[in-house]
Parts: sequence; C-alpha cells; structure tokens
Amino acid sequence: MRYQLTCQNLKFKYSIKNNWLFNGISFQLAKGDIITISGASGSGKTTLLHLLSKVIPQVKTGVFHGKISVKGKNISKYSPPALAKEMGVLWQYPDRQLIFPTVELELAFYPENFNLPVNTIRDRIKRLLQEFAIEDLKDRDTTFLSFGEKKFVALTSLLTYNPDILLLDELTSGLSDKKEKLVVEKIKSLAEQGKAILIADNNPIIDKLSHKSINIEDYK
Repeated sequence: MRYQLTCQNLKFKYSIKNNWLFNGISFQLAKGDIITISGASGSGKTTLLHLLSKVIPQVKTGVFHGKISVKGKNISKYSPPALAKEMGVLWQYPDRQLIFPTVELELAFYPENFNLPVNTIRDRIKRLLQEFAIEDLKDRDTTFLSFGEKKFVALTSLLTYNPDILLLDELTSGLSDKKEKLVVEKIKSLAEQGKAILIADNNPIIDKLSHKSINIEDYK
C-alpha cells in the first residue's frame, strides 16, 4: 500500500537545551484515512503540523530527528510549490492565511497559481460557496469577517485546488454548532472521496470522526 503521508520516529525540540517536545511519533496516513492529533495547548500539535508542512525548517528552526515521506518520497525532496500542490494546510489562526481583500479573490488564489482554466476556477468557487453555505460572503472584505467565517473561507480556499492531503489545525475552533456539523459532514465526504486527512483538534466530535487518534502527550 502506498501511503499518502508516513512519519517515522519523529522527535523535535526548539533548542538543544530543551527537552523533546515530542519523541517517537510514528504513523501512516492512507487515502480515506482521518487521523486526529489531540493534546493540551502547547503540547506540540501545531509544531507537528509545522514539521509535516516544512514550516520547520523553512521558517522556524529546531532540533529534528525522524523521517517524513509524502507519497513515498522524502519530504526534503519537495520544493515548497510541489509540496503545496500535494498538501493543503489550515492553520489555527486564519488571519495568517487570508491575504486578499475579498473572499472571491481569496478562493481564486490557489487554482490560479496552479494554472487551472478560468471556467474550472469559477465553477469550483461557486460549488464550494454553495456547499459551505457561504454564498453571501463572496464579495465580503476578508478583514471584517468573524473568526468562524475566516476559518470557513480558509478551509474552502484549500479545496479549490483539490490537494490529496489535508492538515487541519483546530478545525472546529470558533465555529457555531451549525457550521461545526456542516464541516464534520464535509470532512466525512472528503475522506470517502479518498482524501488523507490529519486533524489537530481536541473536540470529541472530531475524535469520533477519526479512524485513529494520537495523543501527542503520550510521546513526551
């Protein structure tokens, strides 16, 4: 079986003087899998996603041991654009992801950069706005959206270019019960379509959704 994402004995600390933030994490993420990473605030969930998406060492530094492979290829061999095409990442704070003045422009960013046809981009944006019930946000200024709306827009923007792997940090944070239910159904659907999904979230609803749960605090 060819896994979408493989992690072997991952160890990380921000400084040689520190203790390991986590030590010995291993897992494999296949098509259709949903894996949940849980743990207290500050336990290393986001740091793990930083490693898996190459934010570490490209932006942040530290001491790292272990092996990460994406579709059987060592992650170090991927350029940032090549990795971005395979892996979509939703960060905990959507303000850090939204860079365009309107929702529609934000949703067009990734597919335009991957040179998708204009009609394809337009159709995908229309479909996703409908699926997430946010058609009314299309022309809104991203600066003035609520936290939950920003989270929805950031997630929707990832799906416009259809990556095979999704890393989702605090997926349900800031969402109303109605929006949370909608997101859960969407994640189920994406997994059924063969997406490989890793979610860092302590929400019991997400834990029930997953095929495997990893408590990062077990690897101290």
